[in-house]
Amino acid sequence: MFKKFVSAAMAATICMSGAAIANLASSNGFGFTSITASAAFQSYTIRLEVGTKIYTSPTSGVSNSTITVGTLYTIVDEQTVGNNVFGKLKSGAGWVIVRQVSNVPYTKYLELNTPIYTSPTSGVSNSKITVATYYTIVEERTVGTVKYGRLKSGAGWVIVEGQPIPPVQDYLIPAYTNNLSKIIAVGRQTVSGPCAAYALAYCRTMLDGRTHSYTEYYDGNQCWWNWGNYTPLQNYTSKLAAYQKAYDLLKAGQPVIFRLNGSYNCDHYVTAVGYRKNANRSNLTANDFYIIDPARPSSELNTPAKLLSGNDLRLVDGKYKIVVKA
Repeated sequence: MFKKFVSAAMAATICMSGAAIANLASSNGFGFTSITASAAFQSYTIRLEVGTKIYTSPTSGVSNSTITVGTLYTIVDEQTVGNNVFGKLKSGAGWVIVRQVSNVPYTKYLELNTPIYTSPTSGVSNSKITVATYYTIVEERTVGTVKYGRLKSGAGWVIVEGQPIPPVQDYLIPAYTNNLSKIIAVGRQTVSGPCAAYALAYCRTMLDGRTHSYTEYYDGNQCWWNWGNYTPLQNYTSKLAAYQKAYDLLKAGQPVIFRLNGSYNCDHYVTAVGYRKNANRSNLTANDFYIIDPARPSSELNTPAKLLSGNDLRLVDGKYKIVVKA
């Protein structure tokens, strides 16, 4: 990052002896007065805890407010004042201390296959350390609880302290991901009628860890839920309440069966196996859920889970139905 001195007076400070600078720091009660600012800056996010001081400016030493919610905040500029690096909050509330100036350069031993990131904020690692040895770190930056160091070689950045928080992913229940090959072996519905039995066979396969056939639950005319230890007695006047129940069961690892609008104004049953990462429990819709559709096309035979779209729970006699483990 290019730096420049923003004050001739501050530039003069640099010419002082170490003792003179130390005396100046103690006299103002806030720290060193040398200031550097970025010529070109890329914004980033950093987690700030409750109680973090917010300053009116990097040089004022005045803090008249604090962070009230511990979460990620966006930093849109930086200035270094003495040993402190201040970050400007995107909200305009002021400046916070984002890190201390470290004693760079230094060397650090890096293990084989240590990820190398394109930047501290990208989360993108497209190369790794190929030789386990000592490497020179020429710059540091802390993002959240992780400290990154820039390699002297210019190859990128490595983590020198802490561990990154894994990104939030769409959620699929472990019973699905752990039994995918068995679920695929159940097959798909190719004739009209047994969609419910197929949906139940998917559930039992996930819960039991062995492949079940739809014929175990189908008598040629209808599906018998109790043969698979499931119950259809989950009827809701509120669609949201039905989805919330399904969400809670999926979160606990249980597959759930939805009754959807089928062709010719009839029932169609699918098996819910997960939900989107941004799903909001207080405002769930059909599009938030991952399902296995027994009537999926042959092109999706080996990738059964997909987002439910273009369909919804079917309303019959004022009730929405989901089928759950008894």
